[in-house]
Amino acid sequence: MVRTKKQFRFWLAGSLILGGMAAAVHCGNQEPDSTFVDGGGGPCETTFKDRCGVACESDIGCGEGLHCAAGKCTAVCTSTNRGNCPVGISCSPRGRCGEDPSDSGVVGDGNVGDATNDNVCASIDVEVTKVVPTVVLLIDQSSSMESTFGGTQTAPPNFPNSRWVNLRDSLMDPDGGIVKKYEGDVEFGLALYSANSGDEKPPAVATCPIMKLVPFAKSNHAAINAAYAPEVPIDDTPTGEAVKAAAGLDDLGNPIDGGFASLPTGRPKVIVLATDGEPATCANLDITGTAGAQKLVVDNVQAAYRAGIKTYVITVGTNVSEAHQQAVANAGHGYFDGGVADAGPDANAPLIRTTSQAQLAAAFDEIIFGVRSCSFKLNGQVVSGTASQGDVRVNGTPLTLNDPNGWKLTSPNEIEITGTSCNIIKTSDAKVTVRFPCSGFIPR
Repeated sequence: MVRTKKQFRFWLAGSLILGGMAAAVHCGNQEPDSTFVDGGGGPCETTFKDRCGVACESDIGCGEGLHCAAGKCTAVCTSTNRGNCPVGISCSPRGRCGEDPSDSGVVGDGNVGDATNDNVCASIDVEVTKVVPTVVLLIDQSSSMESTFGGTQTAPPNFPNSRWVNLRDSLMDPDGGIVKKYEGDVEFGLALYSANSGDEKPPAVATCPIMKLVPFAKSNHAAINAAYAPEVPIDDTPTGEAVKAAAGLDDLGNPIDGGFASLPTGRPKVIVLATDGEPATCANLDITGTAGAQKLVVDNVQAAYRAGIKTYVITVGTNVSEAHQQAVANAGHGYFDGGVADAGPDANAPLIRTTSQAQLAAAFDEIIFGVRSCSFKLNGQVVSGTASQGDVRVNGTPLTLNDPNGWKLTSPNEIEITGTSCNIIKTSDAKVTVRFPCSGFIPR
């Protein structure tokens, strides 16, 4: 029969975002016979005599110069010992005559289980960079942000001890602020919100909420800072309407075209709400903390969650009631009737209450670190019952299936790196290698 070469490509994509990712299914060539054209013994009798014969499932378990054949590590040639390779056929880096399955070629017709191939294997080698979530910073621009954290004195808008300046500096300081620190790893956007009934700062403004936006992007510190730096607090706190506007939802909680919720980013979407006071509504800006205003915030945060946006809420100071903040935090994490959450019905999302700039910075740091994902989708699926055949490594270190610091199969076409191994991926440019034998993987 005439053999053809066919290349398969798998691509991994995060529930968040991946870069530089490529993989290939390889079906190996048949081993030559045992006659050595150079005379004498082959590499397993000379160069690799102590390493040949070790049990293996794939090439990666055999080390440099060797490959896996019939369940054992072996080599039929080297760069200096042509073994039984025909004249004009070079030795591959894995000790095979001719093309090596470690490249992108596939010998045979490319079908899993090809009867003409006795050493069939599948491998997925993926270079990953940190997952890039999209984070909209929803910042309260109400007049109470002019106060200090204690809330007992009113400061000029840009007074160094005001909540406004402390919050802005924790995010925008060029020497360690959160946006500067993570701008290469996170798509940041900005949404300042307020309103003006005219009672404190006439004249009144009809628009409600007043939203000042910077579209999200990587490396966005300069653009956000240019918009944020000259701003000062305005007046009122229509938080519920601001959440709806930032999430891109209509009055029924449905995504609107072009809004945040409707954009197919392919990665986690997050709103981080930072506020220092009880909410008002656009219908009644002069009264805060009513049951109706609080419910509107919770309802819109729930709607954002259903639309694929997780919300974290940070209080700047302690003027927001803990009960209301807890309700918003729970809604943002799906802890509500009909929501989808990783906790029982009595569980609560963690509260993040801050009384200093250092605490603000730490809170944002914890949130941004946590939203990055270690889940990867495969363009194909693992055959049921064969997950244990997978060889998953981070930076060359093998991981154990279902270990807290290893990996798990979350669905036939998705794996998740867990625990300390996940932290390596989150904090560095890591190489993730995933390999399955062809009998355990069905490519699309």
